[in-house]
Amino acid sequence: MHYPMEGQREYVELMHETAMILWGEEEAEKIRNHIDTTATAVYKNAQAVIPTSLEPATRLRHSEQP
Repeated sequence: MHYPMEGQREYVELMHETAMILWGEEEAEKIRNHIDTTATAVYKNAQAVIPTSLEPATRLRHSEQP
């Protein structure tokens, strides 16, 4: 599922709010740095454009082996 992302800060805050809903405010605050770091990495990864030539192979080609 793809959600429109307005910006990195908004995405990080959304992930923190989600953590508070899932685990409660106290637990979410304990891992705030981890949430921020992970959400930032996910956001940056989602913004990356990978050319087709760099995409990994998606199927094995056993029939081409000698």
